[in-house]
Amino acid sequence: IKLETFLRAMKIEYVNDFAEPMSEKQKCPWITINGQDVSDSQLVVEFLTDKLGKDMDSHLTEEQAAHARAIRIMIEEHFYWGVAVHRWAHDGGQYLENFKSLFGSIPAFIEKKIKKQVGYKIEEQARSAGIGRHSRLDLEQMCCRDLKAVSTLLGTKPYMMGDKPSLLDCTVFGFVCQVLHAVPPSCVYRQLLENECSNLVEHFDRVKGAFWEDMDRL
Repeated sequence: IKLETFLRAMKIEYVNDFAEPMSEKQKCPWITINGQDVSDSQLVVEFLTDKLGKDMDSHLTEEQAAHARAIRIMIEEHFYWGVAVHRWAHDGGQYLENFKSLFGSIPAFIEKKIKKQVGYKIEEQARSAGIGRHSRLDLEQMCCRDLKAVSTLLGTKPYMMGDKPSLLDCTVFGFVCQVLHAVPPSCVYRQLLENECSNLVEHFDRVKGAFWEDMDRL
């Protein structure tokens, strides 16, 4: 979602291709441009910024860009695990509305098996990253503090770094979208978002209105 929001914001034409969801690095998303494959959303953005001159952060000062990078890494490398572990391990992938669009029409027992396998894999990856070695309560408390920090940093500004959207807004939008639409209402992160971090929900609606007017029809 982050990458596609960037593409829309920068008016870069693209075509979605779900035939091969993983790159050679086993990363998603990834792109092919002029026969060259580039994987990982951040590396793709940096590649396109360099090759096409499409810099969404051109209006930021050096200090602002540094702050944006630190916030992005907190979200992508820390808060990410809270959402992933909840979705696939704690909830068992039960709330994934788009599961069948990812895997097609499959028997229920195979769907259950796939979700269980993915859950084990996510837990193993989280443990390897270190954050998965904590208890569920500790993990949730740490990631809730991440979400509160992002909300505090946004404050009353229309966008994370001020009056104009930057790449960080694409990142925040993507993760808020996951929390609002890919975890159950009982999820601690969703409850926090809806009850205490309303400015992030407003930010989501603002970015959606600017770049994703067709989202509800997709």
